[in-house]
Amino acid sequence: MELIDKVLNSLTTLSAWRNFPDSEERRNLSELHFVLYGQKLSDKPKCGCVDDFVTVLRGTSIEKLTLKYNTMAEKLFKLKPGKVIQSFAIPEPLTQASSDEMCMRLLKSNEKTIKFFESYPENWKELVANFDPKAPAEEPTTEEPTTEEPTTEEPTTEEPTTENTLDLDAMSETQLRDFAKANEINLKGAKTKASVKDAIVAHLNDI
Repeated sequence: MELIDKVLNSLTTLSAWRNFPDSEERRNLSELHFVLYGQKLSDKPKCGCVDDFVTVLRGTSIEKLTLKYNTMAEKLFKLKPGKVIQSFAIPEPLTQASSDEMCMRLLKSNEKTIKFFESYPENWKELVANFDPKAPAEEPTTEEPTTEEPTTEEPTTEEPTTENTLDLDAMSETQLRDFAKANEINLKGAKTKASVKDAIVAHLNDI
């Protein structure tokens, strides 16, 4: 992809990414981060989020990066920025990087959770109604308990609360660090609230 090529070809301009938020290199890097994770990088100079993202890019093959980019660019369901939803209907927390399949699994169990999505197809109800959660999926073993006993999950997913929905943007730096510690998320090099949040998002998205 053109955007990926621009960013990878600019890996030697790390100083521009760190110190000049208005530079073309930084804008391209931020746009790629938005496509992959659903949010742009902080526009503050010397933000640790830049180094964190560059580390991820250097450790990811071009094939895997391209696949991730294409998958995210073509997504039908996009969660609101900063939202993380936990539910028994899905095997892992739902983030902006989650697949359409995981989004429809959540909506299949409770249509009211559509309020947490920033964008979705006009015919989303039809898509969800025709979606078969029992069909072969990426993690069939973890999904079996959910599809076999839907009644036990209704109380949790019917009325999502702040306990099941994490708004990272509204959390303080201390809360973010506590969340990261509880979930064994590596915060090495994360010195600001923005970089701590980016580390959490990167961990949940697991590029």
